[in-house]
Amino acid sequence: IASLAALNPLADAPAYSASKAGLAAYGAALREMLAPEGIAVSIVCPGHIDTDQADVQVGPLPLLMLPDEAARIVAAGLARRRGLIAFPRPLAWLIRLGWLLPWQLRARLQRPLRFHVSNRP
Repeated sequence: IASLAALNPLADAPAYSASKAGLAAYGAALREMLAPEGIAVSIVCPGHIDTDQADVQVGPLPLLMLPDEAARIVAAGLARRRGLIAFPRPLAWLIRLGWLLPWQLRARLQRPLRFHVSNRP
């Protein structure tokens, strides 16, 4: 399980983004290495899911999903042996399209969506 942060690094969470990008790269390498053995590897990159983790995030959480909905998407992607399961789909596509823009413009457009993690337990 990686995160959409693997595809779109978060300015407010660089270590989290890097760890998720590392998982995605590791999964992609494993997928290629294990394909000749008939072993499928899926990289799951969810957006925000309404869990305890989301409760400590302060700021916008675009397209927040319920856990059951996220589980259905993952299960369907695994059943289809998809290499990348990134959701919610509109947000995943916006991220992909955003990489066509200069980073400064992308950063300016994303600024209203930035969030931070609360210090409360």
